[in-house]
Amino acid sequence: MAALASTTCDHHPPSPVLTPPARRAPLTPPAARRAQFDAWTTLLFTKVKACQQKHGDTLWPPPESGACDADTIEGVAAGLYAYQLGYWFKKFGASQFFLSSLDAYELNTAGVLTDVSRFLGAGNGLVGSNRNIGMADAPTAVKVRGAMPPNAQKTLGKFYTKHNAALIRLLHNNNKATYSPSLKGLGIQDWITG
Repeated sequence: MAALASTTCDHHPPSPVLTPPARRAPLTPPAARRAQFDAWTTLLFTKVKACQQKHGDTLWPPPESGACDADTIEGVAAGLYAYQLGYWFKKFGASQFFLSSLDAYELNTAGVLTDVSRFLGAGNGLVGSNRNIGMADAPTAVKVRGAMPPNAQKTLGKFYTKHNAALIRLLHNNNKATYSPSLKGLGIQDWITG
Protein backbone atom coordinates (compact mmCIF):
# COMPACT_ATOMS: atom_id res chain seq x y z
CA MET A 1 0.00 0.00 0.00
CA ALA A 2 1.42 3.36 -0.96
CA ALA A 3 1.42 6.29 1.40
CA LEU A 4 0.51 9.89 0.66
CA ALA A 5 2.82 12.69 1.65
CA SER A 6 2.60 16.37 0.90
CA THR A 7 5.19 18.84 -0.36
CA THR A 8 5.07 22.53 0.22
CA CYS A 9 6.92 25.60 -0.91
CA ASP A 10 6.44 29.25 0.00
CA HIS A 11 4.31 30.25 -3.00
CA HIS A 12 2.33 27.06 -3.84
CA PRO A 13 -0.26 25.14 -1.84
CA PRO A 14 0.66 21.64 -0.63
CA SER A 15 0.49 18.97 -3.33
CA PRO A 16 0.16 15.26 -2.68
CA VAL A 17 3.09 13.05 -3.63
CA LEU A 18 2.81 9.29 -3.90
CA THR A 19 5.60 7.47 -2.05
CA PRO A 20 6.43 3.81 -2.73
CA PRO A 21 5.33 1.21 -0.18
CA ALA A 22 7.84 0.02 2.38
CA ARG A 23 9.56 -3.21 1.39
CA ARG A 24 8.66 -6.23 3.42
CA ALA A 25 11.00 -9.08 4.12
CA PRO A 26 10.02 -12.05 1.95
CA LEU A 27 8.22 -14.86 3.69
CA THR A 28 10.33 -17.89 4.45
CA PRO A 29 9.25 -20.79 2.23
CA PRO A 30 7.87 -23.86 4.06
CA ALA A 31 10.90 -26.02 3.16
CA ALA A 32 13.26 -23.42 4.63
CA ARG A 33 11.14 -23.17 7.80
CA ARG A 34 11.25 -26.96 8.17
CA ALA A 35 15.03 -26.92 7.75
CA GLN A 36 15.36 -24.15 10.35
CA PHE A 37 13.17 -26.07 12.81
CA ASP A 38 15.13 -29.27 12.19
CA ALA A 39 18.42 -27.42 12.76
CA TRP A 40 17.05 -25.91 15.97
CA THR A 41 15.92 -29.35 17.17
CA THR A 42 19.38 -30.82 16.48
CA LEU A 43 21.08 -28.00 18.41
CA LEU A 44 18.56 -28.31 21.25
CA PHE A 45 19.19 -32.01 21.76
CA THR A 46 22.95 -31.62 21.44
CA LYS A 47 22.73 -29.36 24.50
CA VAL A 48 20.28 -31.68 26.28
CA LYS A 49 22.51 -34.74 25.74
CA ALA A 50 25.55 -32.85 27.03
CA CYS A 51 23.63 -31.90 30.17
CA GLN A 52 22.35 -35.46 30.65
CA GLN A 53 25.91 -36.79 30.42
CA LYS A 54 26.82 -34.55 33.37
CA HIS A 55 23.63 -34.86 35.44
CA GLY A 56 21.73 -37.97 34.32
CA ASP A 57 18.36 -38.26 32.61
CA THR A 58 16.33 -36.36 35.19
CA LEU A 59 16.19 -32.78 34.00
CA TRP A 60 13.45 -31.58 36.34
CA PRO A 61 14.05 -29.65 38.35
CA PRO A 62 16.75 -28.29 36.03
CA PRO A 63 20.29 -28.75 37.40
CA GLU A 64 21.62 -25.64 39.11
CA SER A 65 25.28 -26.42 38.51
CA GLY A 66 25.69 -23.82 35.78
CA ALA A 67 27.14 -26.56 33.58
CA CYS A 68 24.02 -26.78 31.42
CA ASP A 69 22.44 -24.20 29.14
CA ALA A 70 19.69 -23.03 31.49
CA ASP A 71 17.30 -21.73 28.82
CA THR A 72 17.50 -24.95 26.83
CA ILE A 73 17.11 -27.26 29.80
CA GLU A 74 14.27 -25.24 31.32
CA GLY A 75 12.50 -25.27 27.94
CA VAL A 76 12.82 -29.04 27.62
CA ALA A 77 12.07 -29.64 31.31
CA ALA A 78 8.81 -27.70 30.94
CA GLY A 79 7.47 -30.73 29.04
CA LEU A 80 8.47 -33.25 31.72
CA TYR A 81 5.02 -33.29 33.29
CA ALA A 82 5.40 -36.53 35.28
CA TYR A 83 8.16 -35.11 37.48
CA GLN A 84 6.38 -31.81 37.98
CA LEU A 85 2.96 -33.27 38.74
CA GLY A 86 4.45 -35.93 41.01
CA TYR A 87 6.01 -33.16 43.09
CA TRP A 88 2.82 -31.07 43.22
CA PHE A 89 0.56 -34.07 43.91
CA LYS A 90 2.67 -34.77 47.01
CA LYS A 91 2.62 -31.11 48.03
CA PHE A 92 -1.13 -30.50 47.67
CA GLY A 93 -2.84 -33.83 47.02
CA ALA A 94 -4.09 -34.98 43.62
CA SER A 95 -7.68 -34.00 44.40
CA GLN A 96 -6.68 -30.34 44.09
CA PHE A 97 -5.81 -30.74 40.40
CA PHE A 98 -7.84 -30.37 37.24
CA LEU A 99 -6.01 -31.70 34.20
CA SER A 100 -6.86 -31.39 30.54
CA SER A 101 -4.89 -31.16 27.33
CA LEU A 102 -4.84 -28.96 24.28
CA ASP A 103 -6.03 -31.96 22.26
CA ALA A 104 -9.06 -32.39 24.51
CA TYR A 105 -9.76 -28.65 24.47
CA GLU A 106 -9.57 -28.48 20.67
CA LEU A 107 -11.88 -31.47 20.28
CA ASN A 108 -14.49 -30.30 22.78
CA THR A 109 -13.95 -26.73 23.96
CA ALA A 110 -17.41 -26.40 25.51
CA GLY A 111 -17.08 -29.70 27.37
CA VAL A 112 -13.69 -28.85 28.86
CA LEU A 113 -14.82 -25.36 29.88
CA THR A 114 -17.94 -26.82 31.50
CA ASP A 115 -15.75 -29.27 33.42
CA VAL A 116 -13.48 -26.41 34.55
CA SER A 117 -16.49 -24.44 35.73
CA ARG A 118 -17.82 -27.41 37.71
CA PHE A 119 -14.39 -28.15 39.20
CA LEU A 120 -14.24 -24.56 40.45
CA GLY A 121 -17.64 -24.99 42.07
CA ALA A 122 -19.51 -22.65 39.74
CA GLY A 123 -21.70 -25.30 38.09
CA ASN A 124 -22.22 -24.23 34.52
CA GLY A 125 -22.21 -20.57 35.51
CA LEU A 126 -18.88 -19.69 33.89
CA VAL A 127 -19.63 -21.16 30.51
CA GLY A 128 -21.51 -19.38 27.73
CA SER A 129 -22.97 -20.88 24.62
CA ASN A 130 -20.81 -22.65 22.03
CA ARG A 131 -21.15 -19.59 19.85
CA ASN A 132 -19.64 -17.44 22.61
CA ILE A 133 -16.75 -19.72 23.54
CA GLY A 134 -15.85 -20.94 20.07
CA MET A 135 -15.80 -24.32 18.46
CA ALA A 136 -12.73 -26.31 17.50
CA ASP A 137 -13.81 -26.61 13.86
CA ALA A 138 -14.35 -22.85 13.45
CA PRO A 139 -12.07 -21.23 10.86
CA THR A 140 -10.78 -18.81 13.51
CA ALA A 141 -9.91 -21.51 16.05
CA VAL A 142 -6.24 -21.75 16.97
CA LYS A 143 -4.66 -25.04 15.95
CA VAL A 144 -1.27 -25.93 17.33
CA ARG A 145 -0.71 -29.45 16.03
CA GLY A 146 0.51 -30.16 12.55
CA ALA A 147 2.87 -27.20 12.25
CA MET A 148 5.96 -29.11 13.33
CA PRO A 149 8.13 -30.66 10.61
CA PRO A 150 8.20 -34.49 10.65
CA ASN A 151 11.92 -34.80 11.53
CA ALA A 152 11.58 -32.43 14.49
CA GLN A 153 8.40 -34.19 15.63
CA LYS A 154 10.20 -37.53 15.46
CA THR A 155 13.19 -36.23 17.45
CA LEU A 156 11.04 -34.59 20.12
CA GLY A 157 8.73 -37.62 20.25
CA LYS A 158 11.65 -39.98 20.76
CA PHE A 159 12.95 -37.90 23.66
CA TYR A 160 9.59 -37.45 25.39
CA THR A 161 8.28 -41.03 24.91
CA LYS A 162 9.59 -42.43 28.18
CA HIS A 163 8.64 -39.25 30.04
CA ASN A 164 5.08 -39.40 28.70
CA ALA A 165 4.88 -43.09 29.64
CA ALA A 166 5.91 -42.07 33.18
CA LEU A 167 3.17 -39.43 33.09
CA ILE A 168 0.53 -42.01 32.18
CA ARG A 169 1.68 -44.27 35.03
CA LEU A 170 1.58 -41.35 37.48
CA LEU A 171 -1.91 -40.31 36.42
CA HIS A 172 -3.28 -43.88 36.52
CA ASN A 173 -2.01 -44.11 40.11
CA ASN A 174 -3.60 -40.78 41.12
CA ASN A 175 -7.28 -41.31 40.48
CA LYS A 176 -8.25 -38.44 42.80
CA ALA A 177 -7.25 -35.81 40.25
CA THR A 178 -10.00 -34.52 37.95
CA TYR A 179 -9.48 -35.13 34.23
CA SER A 180 -11.38 -33.56 31.37
CA PRO A 181 -12.85 -35.23 29.51
CA SER A 182 -11.25 -38.33 31.07
CA LEU A 183 -7.75 -39.67 31.60
CA LYS A 184 -7.95 -41.54 28.31
CA GLY A 185 -9.52 -38.49 26.64
CA LEU A 186 -6.45 -36.37 27.41
CA GLY A 187 -4.76 -38.12 24.49
CA ILE A 188 -1.44 -38.71 26.26
CA GLN A 189 -1.17 -42.21 24.79
CA ASP A 190 -1.17 -40.56 21.36
CA TRP A 191 1.85 -38.52 22.40
CA ILE A 192 3.72 -41.78 22.87
CA THR A 193 2.58 -43.58 19.77
CA GLY A 194 2.72 -40.45 17.58
